[in-house]
Amino acid sequence: MVWRSLARKTFALNGFQGDVKRAPTLNLHDVVHLAQFLEERNPNKPAPYIDEDLEGGEDEYPTVPSRTMVDIEATICSLIEQGLMRGYISHKQKKFAIQRGKERGPGTAIRIGFPSIYGVITARAKLKGEE
Repeated sequence: MVWRSLARKTFALNGFQGDVKRAPTLNLHDVVHLAQFLEERNPNKPAPYIDEDLEGGEDEYPTVPSRTMVDIEATICSLIEQGLMRGYISHKQKKFAIQRGKERGPGTAIRIGFPSIYGVITARAKLKGEE
């Protein structure tokens, strides 16, 4: 739910809301940059272990951000599969596109692309007969 909320807020603030001919889209590069920024800003980030023999030496390998485009694409795909996001990913353009029908207007892209979590979970429970 954290990743869905991050994607939803990123779409609300910086996503393309769509027009007559083009679907609303979220640039996945925005989500990657935001995830990396939040990860670096985390004060609870554990310090890497450095052996006493190596202290003071130079690091041979530069620090690589742990969240990459592949991670974000996989996470968004998982959210789509779970029904928590509606749309599809264009892997070539690195964008998440929201499929909407004939309904137009302000706020429809968020309502359609990011359905209510409670509604998704209760619908899934009804299908399994676990009301």
